[in-house]
Amino acid sequence: MTNHHDTRRGPAKVTLSGSGIPPSLEPPSSADGQANWWRPRAFAHALALGNRDPLEFINYRALRSRVCTSQCDYELHERLGSGSFGVVYRGLHRHTGAEAAVKVLRPLDGDEHDTLILKEVKMLENLRGCPHIIRLLDVVKAMTLSDQPQASRSPMDHSSPEAKADLRAQVPGARQLQHSPMPQHDRDPNHRDCMKVMETDRSDDASGRVSHLIFELVHNHKPQSLYPRLTLPRIRVYLRQLLLALLYCHEHGVIHGDVKPNNLVIDDDRATLKLIDFGHSHAYWESMRYSPHMGTVSYRAPELLFGSTRIHYAVDVWAAGWVLMHMLLPHRLMAWRSETNESQIGKLNDKYGDRSLQTLCARYGLRCYRLPSRPSMSWHDYLAARPPQDARGREREAAVLTADALDLLERLLALDPYERITCAEALRHPFLQPISSCLSLSPPPPACP
Repeated sequence: MTNHHDTRRGPAKVTLSGSGIPPSLEPPSSADGQANWWRPRAFAHALALGNRDPLEFINYRALRSRVCTSQCDYELHERLGSGSFGVVYRGLHRHTGAEAAVKVLRPLDGDEHDTLILKEVKMLENLRGCPHIIRLLDVVKAMTLSDQPQASRSPMDHSSPEAKADLRAQVPGARQLQHSPMPQHDRDPNHRDCMKVMETDRSDDASGRVSHLIFELVHNHKPQSLYPRLTLPRIRVYLRQLLLALLYCHEHGVIHGDVKPNNLVIDDDRATLKLIDFGHSHAYWESMRYSPHMGTVSYRAPELLFGSTRIHYAVDVWAAGWVLMHMLLPHRLMAWRSETNESQIGKLNDKYGDRSLQTLCARYGLRCYRLPSRPSMSWHDYLAARPPQDARGREREAAVLTADALDLLERLLALDPYERITCAEALRHPFLQPISSCLSLSPPPPACP
């Protein structure tokens, strides 16, 4: 591995400094004249630019499905996946035969349901139009007793036996469902899948709450089987699509907050990626404070690990850097997996060094742990000092760890959020420039070099 790295050409020049900050850019000043390191370098006022009231933008509870007597018209078939808040099945429309991904939501407490489920609906409504963000087609709500027709049928009545058994086990207390499609007069004639949620009075019981979300169906290849066989051109294609999705979010003032491989749906046959699961997303506003427990520990940015409640879009960029790392080096996944913040900070200390972590905490006023003394290392040196034990891993690293790939990793995984590269800057990085014909959304050639 060492010889291979020594013989590589240097990375092409980028119009950024070594830290990732454009050379002429200085941090903005706050009202007291101090450097405001917490303000993002791009889209700091994305909500204000559209004359949107941030309080209205995040008023998720005002978003309620309208009363409708239609039934859910999707038969549930095999289970596609599951998460903390629901189970996803392949759905088949009983009348048109169209396929969809049907997310059956587990019953939750009222406040948790309103905050998480309606937040996802609201965010996806605001982010319509990006081809790399999953499309929400329809919303289904639980019927009240007065809404139910005598001869009504639930999806449980016309689903496969396997789906019925799985649904009973995964979602106890599954209810009769009510379909709330977008009204015909509000539909965009060019986008039949657009979603509109109408407001109704708040209900304090489980009846009338959103119980199903209907998404476009994308045939997903699981990360565990896909990543080890990804070639460098395909990695470039998927990283580019992920960055485009995040750039669209950030342009609209949205922090995804939970970017990780399991929240990326990749159809490798068509070379397409979709960003999913906006239940933990947030609208960015400079005066707002956020939970430091955002996202999954292994993909959590350093500022979150140290307990910061002032964050911005850079947390998504950090997570995207780890997605790139796992696409490049899937055999190293377990070495960086952590269950606690303290464990993950210890792993960061091995790479970035204790002085860098202490400098980060001092700049942002965060409490730093007492850390063992470690030197700061580049990703090249860090990985070279810990070579894979098996020949297959060494061969893969020699093939994919180009100088440009390592340089982009350094910029995406910059310790300081202000110095971290933005999505727009990352899209201009030399690593992403040699995009081949694999970018086509039509079925790619059988073998993509």
